[in-house]
Amino acid sequence: MNEKCVLLKAVDFLSPHLPVAVLRGHNKRSMYNEESRILYRRDFWKIFYIFSGRGTLVINGKHYSFGPGFLCLVRPDDLTTFELDTDIDLSNILFRRRVIDGFLSELKDENDFFSIFDADGPKHSSVIGDQLYLINSDRRIQALVREMRREYLRDDQNSGLMLKLHLAELLIRMTRLSARNFSRKRRDVLAAYVLNRLEQNFAEPFDYQQAANELGITHFHLCNAYRKSCGESIGETLFRIRMKHAFRLLMETDKTVLEISSLCGFRDLSYFYRAFRKETGTSPGKFRRKYSLLA
Repeated sequence: MNEKCVLLKAVDFLSPHLPVAVLRGHNKRSMYNEESRILYRRDFWKIFYIFSGRGTLVINGKHYSFGPGFLCLVRPDDLTTFELDTDIDLSNILFRRRVIDGFLSELKDENDFFSIFDADGPKHSSVIGDQLYLINSDRRIQALVREMRREYLRDDQNSGLMLKLHLAELLIRMTRLSARNFSRKRRDVLAAYVLNRLEQNFAEPFDYQQAANELGITHFHLCNAYRKSCGESIGETLFRIRMKHAFRLLMETDKTVLEISSLCGFRDLSYFYRAFRKETGTSPGKFRRKYSLLA
Protein backbone atom coordinates (compact mmCIF):
# COMPACT_ATOMS: atom_id res chain seq x y z
CA MET A 1 0.00 0.00 0.00
CA ASN A 2 1.27 3.46 -0.93
CA GLU A 3 0.56 6.10 1.71
CA LYS A 4 0.66 9.83 1.16
CA CYS A 5 0.53 12.40 3.97
CA VAL A 6 -1.29 15.70 3.46
CA LEU A 7 -0.98 18.64 5.87
CA LEU A 8 -4.18 20.65 6.35
CA LYS A 9 -3.63 24.24 7.49
CA ALA A 10 -5.88 26.39 9.63
CA VAL A 11 -5.56 29.40 7.30
CA ASP A 12 -7.40 27.43 4.62
CA PHE A 13 -10.42 26.72 6.82
CA LEU A 14 -10.69 29.26 9.64
CA SER A 15 -12.05 32.74 9.03
CA PRO A 16 -10.00 35.64 10.48
CA HIS A 17 -13.06 36.92 12.36
CA LEU A 18 -14.57 33.62 13.52
CA PRO A 19 -12.61 31.53 16.04
CA VAL A 20 -14.31 28.26 15.16
CA ALA A 21 -15.24 26.74 11.81
CA VAL A 22 -18.16 24.30 11.61
CA LEU A 23 -18.13 22.57 8.23
CA ARG A 24 -20.57 19.97 6.91
CA GLY A 25 -19.15 17.28 4.70
CA HIS A 26 -20.18 14.28 2.62
CA ASN A 27 -17.36 11.77 2.20
CA LYS A 28 -17.84 9.18 -0.51
CA ARG A 29 -16.64 5.66 0.02
CA SER A 30 -14.85 5.83 -3.33
CA MET A 31 -12.64 8.70 -2.04
CA TYR A 32 -10.71 6.31 0.20
CA ASN A 33 -8.62 4.06 -2.00
CA GLU A 34 -7.08 1.15 -0.11
CA GLU A 35 -4.29 0.82 -2.67
CA SER A 36 -3.13 4.41 -2.28
CA ARG A 37 -4.27 5.74 1.07
CA ILE A 38 -3.99 9.40 2.01
CA LEU A 39 -3.21 10.20 5.64
CA TYR A 40 -4.21 13.62 6.91
CA ARG A 41 -2.66 15.71 9.65
CA ARG A 42 -3.33 19.32 10.55
CA ASP A 43 -2.03 22.35 12.44
CA PHE A 44 -5.33 22.85 14.29
CA TRP A 45 -7.68 20.90 16.55
CA LYS A 46 -10.73 19.12 15.20
CA ILE A 47 -13.87 17.52 16.58
CA PHE A 48 -15.90 15.54 14.08
CA TYR A 49 -19.41 14.17 14.44
CA ILE A 50 -20.90 11.43 12.23
CA PHE A 51 -24.51 12.01 11.22
CA SER A 52 -24.87 8.98 8.96
CA GLY A 53 -22.79 6.18 7.49
CA ARG A 54 -20.38 3.58 8.85
CA GLY A 55 -16.75 2.69 8.61
CA THR A 56 -13.45 2.67 10.47
CA LEU A 57 -11.43 5.62 11.73
CA VAL A 58 -7.69 5.05 11.39
CA ILE A 59 -5.79 7.33 13.77
CA ASN A 60 -2.05 6.94 14.30
CA GLY A 61 -2.24 3.39 13.00
CA LYS A 62 -5.08 2.29 15.32
CA HIS A 63 -8.47 1.28 13.96
CA TYR A 64 -11.84 2.25 15.51
CA SER A 65 -15.23 1.28 14.08
CA PHE A 66 -17.86 4.01 13.98
CA GLY A 67 -21.45 4.69 13.03
CA PRO A 68 -24.01 7.48 13.42
CA GLY A 69 -23.45 9.50 16.60
CA PHE A 70 -19.71 8.85 16.73
CA LEU A 71 -17.73 11.83 18.05
CA CYS A 72 -13.96 12.21 18.09
CA LEU A 73 -11.48 14.85 19.27
CA VAL A 74 -8.41 14.91 16.99
CA ARG A 75 -5.11 16.52 17.98
CA PRO A 76 -2.83 18.50 15.66
CA ASP A 77 -0.33 16.16 13.99
CA ASP A 78 -2.51 13.08 14.54
CA LEU A 79 -2.40 11.02 11.34
CA THR A 80 -5.96 10.15 10.33
CA THR A 81 -7.94 8.62 7.53
CA PHE A 82 -11.14 6.61 7.03
CA GLU A 83 -11.90 3.14 5.76
CA LEU A 84 -15.54 3.51 4.75
CA ASP A 85 -18.23 0.86 4.46
CA THR A 86 -20.68 3.48 3.15
CA ASP A 87 -20.69 7.17 2.30
CA ILE A 88 -20.75 9.31 5.45
CA ASP A 89 -22.27 12.66 6.40
CA LEU A 90 -20.39 14.51 9.11
CA SER A 91 -19.61 17.85 10.71
CA ASN A 92 -16.05 19.03 11.31
CA ILE A 93 -15.54 21.56 14.11
CA LEU A 94 -12.14 23.21 13.68
CA PHE A 95 -10.33 25.51 16.12
CA ARG A 96 -6.94 26.61 17.41
CA ARG A 97 -6.00 25.88 20.99
CA ARG A 98 -5.85 29.57 21.93
CA VAL A 99 -9.62 29.77 21.38
CA ILE A 100 -10.17 27.83 24.61
CA ASP A 101 -7.29 29.30 26.63
CA GLY A 102 -9.62 31.70 28.44
CA PHE A 103 -11.72 28.98 30.05
CA LEU A 104 -9.44 25.91 29.89
CA SER A 105 -8.10 26.46 33.40
CA GLU A 106 -11.67 26.38 34.75
CA LEU A 107 -12.60 23.09 33.09
CA LYS A 108 -12.32 20.18 35.52
CA ASP A 109 -12.85 16.43 35.31
CA GLU A 110 -11.68 13.38 37.21
CA ASN A 111 -10.35 11.48 34.19
CA ASP A 112 -8.01 14.25 32.98
CA PHE A 113 -9.98 14.62 29.75
CA PHE A 114 -8.71 18.17 29.30
CA SER A 115 -5.07 17.19 29.76
CA ILE A 116 -5.12 16.47 26.03
CA PHE A 117 -4.61 20.21 25.60
CA ASP A 118 -1.52 20.29 27.85
CA ALA A 119 1.74 21.21 26.16
CA ASP A 120 3.27 17.88 27.26
CA GLY A 121 0.28 15.86 26.12
CA PRO A 122 -2.31 13.87 28.09
CA LYS A 123 -1.44 12.77 31.62
CA HIS A 124 -2.90 9.30 31.17
CA SER A 125 -1.34 6.36 29.37
CA SER A 126 -1.92 5.96 25.63
CA VAL A 127 -2.93 2.38 26.40
CA ILE A 128 -6.27 3.64 27.68
CA GLY A 129 -6.25 7.31 26.71
CA ASP A 130 -7.97 6.95 23.35
CA GLN A 131 -11.13 5.77 25.10
CA LEU A 132 -11.62 9.30 26.44
CA TYR A 133 -11.75 11.02 23.07
CA LEU A 134 -13.68 8.49 20.97
CA ILE A 135 -17.31 8.68 22.04
CA ASN A 136 -20.70 7.37 20.98
CA SER A 137 -22.65 10.51 21.75
CA ASP A 138 -26.26 11.36 22.55
CA ARG A 139 -29.00 13.53 21.03
CA ARG A 140 -28.03 16.58 23.07
CA ILE A 141 -24.60 16.59 21.48
CA GLN A 142 -26.11 16.15 18.02
CA ALA A 143 -28.40 19.12 18.66
CA LEU A 144 -25.47 21.20 19.88
CA VAL A 145 -23.41 20.37 16.78
CA ARG A 146 -26.33 21.44 14.59
CA GLU A 147 -26.71 24.69 16.55
CA MET A 148 -23.00 25.41 16.13
CA ARG A 149 -23.39 25.00 12.37
CA ARG A 150 -26.33 27.43 12.34
CA GLU A 151 -24.35 29.95 14.39
CA TYR A 152 -21.37 29.61 12.07
CA LEU A 153 -23.58 30.36 9.06
CA ARG A 154 -25.31 33.24 10.89
CA ASP A 155 -21.94 35.01 11.26
CA ASP A 156 -23.09 38.21 12.97
CA GLN A 157 -21.21 40.40 15.45
CA ASN A 158 -21.84 37.99 18.32
CA SER A 159 -21.25 34.73 16.45
CA GLY A 160 -17.60 34.51 17.47
CA LEU A 161 -18.45 34.62 21.17
CA MET A 162 -21.37 32.22 20.74
CA LEU A 163 -19.15 29.71 18.95
CA LYS A 164 -16.60 29.89 21.77
CA LEU A 165 -19.33 29.27 24.35
CA HIS A 166 -20.80 26.42 22.31
CA LEU A 167 -17.35 24.87 21.97
CA ALA A 168 -16.86 25.03 25.74
CA GLU A 169 -20.28 23.40 26.24
CA LEU A 170 -19.43 20.71 23.70
CA LEU A 171 -16.17 19.88 25.46
CA ILE A 172 -17.94 19.70 28.82
CA ARG A 173 -20.65 17.45 27.41
CA MET A 174 -17.95 15.29 25.83
CA THR A 175 -16.13 14.81 29.12
CA ARG A 176 -19.35 14.00 31.00
CA LEU A 177 -20.36 11.42 28.43
CA SER A 178 -16.81 10.13 28.22
CA ALA A 179 -16.68 9.66 31.99
CA ARG A 180 -19.75 7.43 31.89
CA ASN A 181 -18.46 5.40 28.94
CA PHE A 182 -14.92 5.34 30.23
CA SER A 183 -15.76 3.89 33.63
CA ARG A 184 -17.14 0.84 31.83
CA LYS A 185 -14.56 0.59 29.09
CA ARG A 186 -11.59 1.36 31.29
CA ARG A 187 -11.91 -1.85 33.29
CA ASP A 188 -12.15 -3.92 30.11
CA VAL A 189 -9.17 -2.13 28.55
CA LEU A 190 -7.10 -2.64 31.70
CA ALA A 191 -8.08 -6.29 31.89
CA ALA A 192 -7.25 -6.91 28.23
CA TYR A 193 -3.86 -5.27 28.68
CA VAL A 194 -3.06 -7.35 31.77
CA LEU A 195 -4.30 -10.58 30.18
CA ASN A 196 -2.11 -10.01 27.13
CA ARG A 197 0.92 -9.50 29.38
CA LEU A 198 0.12 -12.65 31.30
CA GLU A 199 -0.25 -14.71 28.13
CA GLN A 200 3.00 -13.39 26.67
CA ASN A 201 5.09 -13.68 29.85
CA PHE A 202 3.41 -16.41 31.91
CA ALA A 203 6.73 -18.01 32.89
CA GLU A 204 7.85 -14.85 34.69
CA PRO A 205 6.46 -13.29 37.89
CA PHE A 206 3.93 -10.60 37.09
CA ASP A 207 5.28 -7.14 37.90
CA TYR A 208 2.23 -5.42 39.37
CA GLN A 209 3.93 -2.08 39.95
CA GLN A 210 5.40 -1.87 36.45
CA ALA A 211 2.03 -2.63 34.88
CA ALA A 212 0.32 -0.05 37.11
CA ASN A 213 2.93 2.55 36.18
CA GLU A 214 2.51 1.87 32.46
CA LEU A 215 -1.24 2.29 32.79
CA GLY A 216 -0.94 5.41 34.91
CA ILE A 217 -2.85 3.97 37.88
CA THR A 218 -2.12 2.59 41.34
CA HIS A 219 -1.35 -1.02 42.20
CA PHE A 220 -4.63 -1.23 44.15
CA HIS A 221 -6.66 0.23 41.27
CA LEU A 222 -5.10 -2.24 38.84
CA CYS A 223 -5.98 -5.28 40.96
CA ASN A 224 -9.46 -4.01 41.79
CA ALA A 225 -10.34 -3.13 38.18
CA TYR A 226 -9.07 -6.50 36.93
CA ARG A 227 -11.11 -8.47 39.47
CA LYS A 228 -14.27 -6.48 38.65
CA SER A 229 -13.81 -7.10 34.94
CA CYS A 230 -12.72 -10.76 35.04
CA GLY A 231 -14.24 -12.10 38.24
CA GLU A 232 -10.90 -13.37 39.52
CA SER A 233 -7.54 -11.98 40.63
CA ILE A 234 -4.52 -11.48 38.40
CA GLY A 235 -2.75 -14.22 40.34
CA GLU A 236 -5.61 -16.67 39.74
CA THR A 237 -5.54 -15.94 36.01
CA LEU A 238 -1.78 -16.39 35.88
CA PHE A 239 -2.12 -19.74 37.65
CA ARG A 240 -4.73 -20.92 35.11
CA ILE A 241 -2.52 -19.88 32.19
CA ARG A 242 0.49 -21.67 33.64
CA MET A 243 -1.52 -24.83 34.23
CA LYS A 244 -2.90 -24.71 30.70
CA HIS A 245 0.63 -24.67 29.30
CA ALA A 246 1.72 -27.40 31.70
CA PHE A 247 -1.13 -29.62 30.46
CA ARG A 248 -0.09 -28.99 26.86
CA LEU A 249 3.60 -29.73 27.47
CA LEU A 250 2.78 -32.93 29.36
CA MET A 251 0.58 -34.14 26.51
CA GLU A 252 2.63 -32.96 23.53
CA THR A 253 6.29 -33.23 24.58
CA ASP A 254 8.65 -35.61 26.33
CA LYS A 255 10.12 -32.89 28.57
CA THR A 256 10.62 -33.87 32.18
CA VAL A 257 8.23 -32.69 34.85
CA LEU A 258 11.03 -30.56 36.30
CA GLU A 259 11.57 -28.86 32.92
CA ILE A 260 7.85 -28.27 32.46
CA SER A 261 7.51 -26.87 35.96
CA SER A 262 10.27 -24.35 35.26
CA LEU A 263 9.04 -23.45 31.75
CA CYS A 264 5.59 -22.69 33.13
CA GLY A 265 6.82 -20.41 35.90
CA PHE A 266 6.69 -22.78 38.85
CA ARG A 267 10.03 -22.31 40.58
CA ASP A 268 9.34 -24.88 43.31
CA LEU A 269 8.85 -28.43 42.00
CA SER A 270 7.10 -29.64 45.16
CA TYR A 271 4.64 -26.74 44.93
CA PHE A 272 3.99 -27.62 41.27
CA TYR A 273 3.15 -31.21 42.28
CA ARG A 274 0.80 -30.06 45.04
CA ALA A 275 -0.89 -27.46 42.84
CA PHE A 276 -1.21 -29.89 39.93
CA ARG A 277 -2.77 -32.60 42.10
CA LYS A 278 -5.17 -30.08 43.65
CA GLU A 279 -6.18 -28.85 40.19
CA THR A 280 -6.57 -32.26 38.48
CA GLY A 281 -6.82 -34.84 41.23
CA THR A 282 -3.79 -36.67 39.90
CA SER A 283 -0.03 -36.33 39.52
CA PRO A 284 1.75 -34.89 36.44
CA GLY A 285 3.13 -38.35 35.62
CA LYS A 286 -0.25 -40.09 35.72
CA PHE A 287 -1.79 -37.22 33.74
CA ARG A 288 0.86 -37.67 31.02
CA ARG A 289 0.37 -41.44 30.84
CA LYS A 290 -3.37 -40.98 30.45
CA TYR A 291 -3.45 -38.10 28.01
CA SER A 292 -0.13 -38.10 26.16
CA LEU A 293 -0.38 -37.62 22.41
CA LEU A 294 3.03 -39.15 21.81
CA ALA A 295 1.95 -42.73 22.41
